[in-house]
Amino acid sequence: METEQHFAQQFDNSAARAQFALSNVTGDVISVSNALIRALSGNTICITDAPCGAGAATYAFLCAIAELRAHSVFPRMRLDVFMIGGEISDYARTIAKEMLSELRPYLESQAIFVEAEFHPWDVTIDLSTTDLMNAAARASKAGCKRLVVVANFSGFLSLPGKLKASKPQLAELFRYSSGADHVAVWLEPQMNFATSEGGLFPSIAQWAKDSWHR
Repeated sequence: METEQHFAQQFDNSAARAQFALSNVTGDVISVSNALIRALSGNTICITDAPCGAGAATYAFLCAIAELRAHSVFPRMRLDVFMIGGEISDYARTIAKEMLSELRPYLESQAIFVEAEFHPWDVTIDLSTTDLMNAAARASKAGCKRLVVVANFSGFLSLPGKLKASKPQLAELFRYSSGADHVAVWLEPQMNFATSEGGLFPSIAQWAKDSWHR
């Protein structure tokens, strides 16, 4: 099964990429690291992870914070997390649910409490994205910080016609996370489609600027 193969071969890479972004061990993503640490330091946050796959990015962020707390690098302030995962694969959503059950005792030992909902999401369909955003809005409470995570999406978006069909829905994700104390991060491997001139990241730069201009 394709999902099983991707989970077995790529989950570790995806998780490591997220941990590098949060820890900034390479010293070249300071603003991303600072934004993530501020968002995940404590209080309440709603994380919209789309596409979430098996949860690699969000779980890597939370486990990194937990590990830093366990070693007294960060204070152990209560952090309540409402995770909304959007993913087209039923099987990937099942893996994400099962993995959270395994991680929850460790996270809670470091005062990180996670409630999660996983929804079917097709980025090319506007109503599918609206349903996902409505779920995120219901999970967000007054004063709740927001974090939108997009990770490992370049493979799908590089397929013919997919980027064009997805643009309006991706812009909606960015609009949802705009505002004070809200953060959006997009993580990709250093593939030409993502990083080259005319590639994915140059294309989304204008969407982010337009959505976050406030």
